[in-house]
Amino acid sequence: MPKLKIAFVLAAILLLSWSISQSELLRADGNEPLYIVIVDRHATSMSQENRNLAVSFVGLLSALREDQSIAFLTADSEGAVGPAVSGSAEHKSAYKEIVARIEDSASVRTADLSESLSYAHELMKFESAGEGSAVYIISGGELEGEPPAEAYPLGETINAFKREGWQIVSIALPGSSTYAKDFTRTVSGGTGGDIFPLSTPEELKVIADNILSVDAKGSLFEIGQDQLAPNDVFTASLEIAPSTTESSLVFFKQGSAGSLSLQNPSGVKASEGDRALSGVVETAHVVIWTLIDPAPGEWTVDVRGGDGFISAWHYPKNKLGINLVSFDTIPFDRSTEFVAYISDGHERVHVPDGEMRATIVDSEGKAFTYELNDNGEYGDAVSGDAYYSNTVPPLGSEGEYRIDLELHWPQHGHSISTQKSVMAQAFPVLDVSLEHAEALVPGDRVVIGAVEVKVNGQPYAIPTSVLSADISSESGEGVIELIPQELLNTGHAWAFDIVFTPGSKELHTVLFQLNMEYAARDYNFTTDSAVLSSFATRAVPQPQQQVVVVEVEKIVEVEVEKPAPAPPVAEPPAPEEGSEFPVMIAIIAVAGVASILIVAAIIYAIYGLTRSTPYGYLYDDEGNLLVDFSKVERSFMILLTHKNLILGEELRIPELKGLSFYYNDGEVDIRSTQTEPSIRVNNRPLIDGQETRSLNQSWIGTQGKLFSLHLTKPEEDSEPFVAPAVGDD
Repeated sequence: MPKLKIAFVLAAILLLSWSISQSELLRADGNEPLYIVIVDRHATSMSQENRNLAVSFVGLLSALREDQSIAFLTADSEGAVGPAVSGSAEHKSAYKEIVARIEDSASVRTADLSESLSYAHELMKFESAGEGSAVYIISGGELEGEPPAEAYPLGETINAFKREGWQIVSIALPGSSTYAKDFTRTVSGGTGGDIFPLSTPEELKVIADNILSVDAKGSLFEIGQDQLAPNDVFTASLEIAPSTTESSLVFFKQGSAGSLSLQNPSGVKASEGDRALSGVVETAHVVIWTLIDPAPGEWTVDVRGGDGFISAWHYPKNKLGINLVSFDTIPFDRSTEFVAYISDGHERVHVPDGEMRATIVDSEGKAFTYELNDNGEYGDAVSGDAYYSNTVPPLGSEGEYRIDLELHWPQHGHSISTQKSVMAQAFPVLDVSLEHAEALVPGDRVVIGAVEVKVNGQPYAIPTSVLSADISSESGEGVIELIPQELLNTGHAWAFDIVFTPGSKELHTVLFQLNMEYAARDYNFTTDSAVLSSFATRAVPQPQQQVVVVEVEKIVEVEVEKPAPAPPVAEPPAPEEGSEFPVMIAIIAVAGVASILIVAAIIYAIYGLTRSTPYGYLYDDEGNLLVDFSKVERSFMILLTHKNLILGEELRIPELKGLSFYYNDGEVDIRSTQTEPSIRVNNRPLIDGQETRSLNQSWIGTQGKLFSLHLTKPEEDSEPFVAPAVGDD
């Protein structure tokens, strides 16, 4: 009993451990990214400018990483501030605390950055940070004394970050020490993170663009820039497009700036303290104003006074989205229809004053731009259905292509965009060859050509059910069949015979279609149409023989003198009785003809008797021997006339009537003298007048029965042969 209790407890512990691990995995997979900022206060203590730059970076990151979790950590002290979601009350409190710590860094000891980085990694693990998480290290300054000893192995920490897919991004303040440079180069390079120098407002703009691009939010749009003196006024305007849900104005300034004001399209001013602004971030080098649901139109920005360089930028958010409907994989050698639509939430909307375009960029950076329209033109199916389309020519080569979709408002000078990618590759095509398209006889079933399926010029087997033929004529009569030439797998083939039975004398239009799933998408290929004629060949009319009739109007009798009679000619004397000359001539003639016939017969007999002797064995589908061709009883006259040809009638098998087996120089050809009932050899139709070469084992299917022809007798102890999966028609 105690052992049972121990086993039960162990099982419960294992089950609990497994449940916790699975819940942690699920939580990590669905978690949002976490961003941690580590501030080296020894670097910020070097100068007030370093502190201003550090605070400006923290303010910029907090504004651009809205609705995302951010935590702050100083390298010289234990414990983190946060994490908290940017924009929340908790984050505002954490932001004020880290700014206070940065400002209060007059005399701070040199800290071990590797220890802080290891602590940040443990915090991210504890918070189950999701994909895309990163640590920002603000360091620099001039190191006084010896570099701090590394309390934690740096290589293990870097590997731990790499395993999670997290990056370490370095922000290098002016005057970076050798220790700081080596440290940031090692940790950022080891995790694939960037190193950004930070000494001017322009470099803050570079960092801002990087943050936006990593999050696929676009980039900042420039409003204007200027070099200000204390009494100067900087004025700039920006166009806010319709459907803009939020607009941020970002100012990067070198020195102190005076008053900033904003005027909406109606002429109403909104200053920094007005409630019209939903959020304001103001630091020494960065000022960010955020507007919620701004009115579309022209807004004006005024900056009065100040000292130094200033630049103004615009970062809008639009509730509209652009969606690509086209497949992720497309044929590289065929024209493709690109279709996109604009969404407002879950609804498809039409933007009458917007222009849609798609830019296709190949692997070498070559770009091609196409206008997408909703006017029912250039590949657009229906006008006004809010689907924007255009038919793009073949891309020309296989590979991955980037698709930049852009919605542009010309009157506002504003655009929103999204980026997709497609893979161009080879798709199946149909290669059709029609050998007999004219003078077809109604009612006759005949092979008129073949169709082959290829990918990149190579044969490609498809399910036989995905290939179809459409035929049309005035009477609607006529039957077309696609018969596989060879089945590679169950129900798969790549080459098909085209068998056509016309119904009447007329013209028929035929085309072939391929409808299948390929490259994880639905795919359709249709050939050009071809014309078949079942009119008989027109005979050339022969010229009629002209009969000339001469009308004799009058007969005049004229007395003509009769010519004098010719002198009599003496007849040759009759042969005397007993003369043998004519008889000998007749005998010689008969003997000559007889000799010629005898010699011809001997030559023909020698030719016939020296022909190949039939051989081989015929079995039914259960392996029972039906015929030994070498022992078929045949008369002398048959051996004399066609020793090397065995007719199906001689085998006394009713189903093989109409077949013949022709032996010549070690080869056996199977010939057919009928079309109905159908006969198939190795699963290919054999119709009247055709022949096929027999293999060592060939299958003959007709009238629901299956026979196996072996040229050599199978070994008795060999594996039994198996009939193919399909038989005759």
